[in-house]
Amino acid sequence: MCDDFTLVLDPVPEAARAARELVDKAFAAEGLESYDARLVVTELFSNAARVSRKGQHVVVRVVLEPGRRVVEVWDQCDDPLVMRVAGADDEGGRGLFVIDELVDDWGVRALSSGGKVVWAALHASGLLRVAQPARERSIGS
Repeated sequence: MCDDFTLVLDPVPEAARAARELVDKAFAAEGLESYDARLVVTELFSNAARVSRKGQHVVVRVVLEPGRRVVEVWDQCDDPLVMRVAGADDEGGRGLFVIDELVDDWGVRALSSGGKVVWAALHASGLLRVAQPARERSIGS
């Protein structure tokens, strides 16, 4: 069995917050921290929003599979995703390298309707559990 959390967003910078909140909700459902996944979805959403045209949407999906958590971002652009080496003064171009370091696996697949899905998988065994608050105890009395 796997759980699936999906959100359709406008490709505007402000919508990245909603993408992060979706990741938080999905990971919290299993008591997991979502720090790395938040960074991953922010980068993937930013890339998708940058290539999207007016009137198009970006789909963000988090799939909780047995043993791993997958973050997907769908856009309607057929342009290939390319890892490029950023120069010292470049403001962008490093995101996919960061993702490559944070996740266990990632890739791109074409959509039959046009566009692509960029996905990144994090193995559950490497994710932190949310700390449970300590119970209050009375000492003495």
